[in-house]
Amino acid sequence: MSQFSSPASKYTVQVNGCSLLLGCLSSSVSNASAVADNSLTNYATASVTGLSILGSVNTSARAKLASTTISKAGDYAGWVVATSGLINVDLLNSITLKTYLNGTFQEQSNSGTLIGLDVLGLLGTPQNEIAFKTTKDFDEVEIIFGGSLIGVSLFNGTQYYYAFGAQTLQPPTIAVLTPANNATTTTSPVFSGTASPGSTVVLTGTGSTTLCSTTVSTSGSWSCLISVSLGLQSVTAIARNQVGASSPVVTQFTAVSPVTNGVGVINCAATFLIGSIVPGTPGSGVLKLTTLVNTAGLFPVTVQGSGLSLQITPTVQTAASTGSQVFYIPVNYNGSTLNTFTVILTGAGTCSYDLSNQTPRGRMISVLDIGGSCPIIIPGTLGK
Repeated sequence: MSQFSSPASKYTVQVNGCSLLLGCLSSSVSNASAVADNSLTNYATASVTGLSILGSVNTSARAKLASTTISKAGDYAGWVVATSGLINVDLLNSITLKTYLNGTFQEQSNSGTLIGLDVLGLLGTPQNEIAFKTTKDFDEVEIIFGGSLIGVSLFNGTQYYYAFGAQTLQPPTIAVLTPANNATTTTSPVFSGTASPGSTVVLTGTGSTTLCSTTVSTSGSWSCLISVSLGLQSVTAIARNQVGASSPVVTQFTAVSPVTNGVGVINCAATFLIGSIVPGTPGSGVLKLTTLVNTAGLFPVTVQGSGLSLQITPTVQTAASTGSQVFYIPVNYNGSTLNTFTVILTGAGTCSYDLSNQTPRGRMISVLDIGGSCPIIIPGTLGK
């Protein structure tokens, strides 16, 4: 658009053809710089006196476009104007639009090739977008208005706002990135995705209830926090702009009650490593953890050192009640030297052990009593 903080030398507005020989007593232009300043709501006007018909008198308003990118062939070139009458065929036949590139004339359009657009969202306002589809690049647009087909009052009452270059506006597109289809969420999930910049995204639930409405950012991203009931849910996302609406995107998911993290105290002295953990030989086993749970919830597990790793990543243990709880954690052993080993039970504490001197015990299943709480069992003699 023709918006500049310093509009000088970016525009011209003038009345052409006013002559005493034609009965035109005077002509004037008011607020000419409005066609190229930063405001989109002020305007320039031109007027003549002494005429009953315009004849060859016309107004020309020419303004550079402020965009750093040259408008391309195929874009629309136009002007925003307001008149005291409706935009009709006679008025369009009285308008000529011309484009320029670096001061050099490119092409022009008038009469039947001019159209009214709504690429700037002005529909429903007194302003009108008069434009044509170009075949050459341009950075400047001129409007010429006048002729015998319009009255002097209409000529004098026309307001010239600004020039513009715009791409053809298409119905928007939309994609939902989160949550994934068939996912499990809380009852307050955040929906996010991409859509055509400037469009409005509306999320609806069961019974077409509106859950959220938001405007897509200039980068094409959007997000909405919604609230739903427990259970299987279906949410429809649609983007809309001045031209139309996108195809609907339906996301189904299951809403569950939010689960909080648990709080407790791990009993480091009651930790056992059960299974085929033989120093230097890869194997697997089960880590037995005893925890005093104070607040029921989730307890994420982390193990570090001595070649031990979790078989399931991530591993999260769930305590449904408080009190003493025992967790069994499947682990793998890669055969590395047994030395320092650390167990982290988030929300319950950390335990560190030295496995270098540990000796497995048990006849059927080997057990590393890494916590040191298991007494040595001396086999007895069965008598009769």
